[in-house]
Amino acid sequence: MTNGFAKNITRKDPYISVVLSFRNDEYQGESFKRFQVAIDALIYQAKHYNLNAELIIVEWNPPSDKPLLKDAISLPDDLGPLVIRIITVPHEIHKRYKCSKKINIICASAVNVGIRHANSQFILSTASGLLFSNELIRFLASRHLDENSFYRINRCDIDRKILNYNFSKQQIDFCRENIIRINKSILADIDVVSRLEIHTNASGDFILMSKKSWHLLHGFPEFNKLGLHADGLLCYMAYLAGVQQKILQDPLRLYHIDHDCRREKHIKTENKFKSLLRSQIYDKIKYNRLGKLIKWVSVYINILLESCTRISYSIFDLCLQKIFPRAYEFNMEYLYWKYKKILNSMLLKKRSYIFNDNNWGLPKEDFKETVFISNK
Repeated sequence: MTNGFAKNITRKDPYISVVLSFRNDEYQGESFKRFQVAIDALIYQAKHYNLNAELIIVEWNPPSDKPLLKDAISLPDDLGPLVIRIITVPHEIHKRYKCSKKINIICASAVNVGIRHANSQFILSTASGLLFSNELIRFLASRHLDENSFYRINRCDIDRKILNYNFSKQQIDFCRENIIRINKSILADIDVVSRLEIHTNASGDFILMSKKSWHLLHGFPEFNKLGLHADGLLCYMAYLAGVQQKILQDPLRLYHIDHDCRREKHIKTENKFKSLLRSQIYDKIKYNRLGKLIKWVSVYINILLESCTRISYSIFDLCLQKIFPRAYEFNMEYLYWKYKKILNSMLLKKRSYIFNDNNWGLPKEDFKETVFISNK
């Protein structure tokens, strides 16, 4: 295996680029270990199924007290057909952003850097600590992707005990049998009215489409510095721009290594509530006319209340932003309201918006890049 800072890769351009952002700061429990497990699994699968791909890791604002990723990750000598590229975005770039002192990574901007520098025909935006089922890798290796479609998938959360296994084959087998939760498409109120079924649940972990489509949309929208709802918004942008949604079905799976100990308690409580509701009320009204009426009445009541909220926001929006501009940058409720306001506007006009200018992904910057590639 060779590595260096050369930006021209001599091997034939890959079919697909897998793009993610990461920094070696242990932001979440055992994040680096989950990151390493995911890389090992992808290398193993790429060799086994001959997936001609590049893995682009955008190391945004690396911490000064930790090793760089190029020195921290462990890689085998034989990467097979996989090329690994680490693009480092230094602190000097990060501090240009107004919120740089509050957050260590500008998520949407980081992924956009990787997308802008991708060499392949198709680009998959994903996150660290995610594994793919063998069936999904086999599908990607088959080269049957459609340039006019964007692909989504249900994310499966798996038990973090996977970290106790040392070999990729064992870990992938473990994923298949230890699913905690499946994040399926959720039909939101806005989708009920527009009659669209856009799969935005956990979409930041898997959005796959052609390089042409990514460039048409100028990557993830960067309208807020936290990157909140940029993934869901991008799905609607793609659909309204004429890119057809395709949801990959089982056994094609995306596995997410659970890292929140509160999730298990939450799921147990949620399951108890569902069982109680199902036994007392849910089964009685689900399939009858009264049940359908209750569902639709509740949906439209929520829409009416949202409309009232939207009007009140509109009245005070400008003055409050001028008085408390910084508070709005990190206000979750406001950012969600803003996201839905943009969606409503796009759906009403039946067209996609482009949020970023031509400098999206920082193409003019000369980033330091480390490339790992097999000698074979």
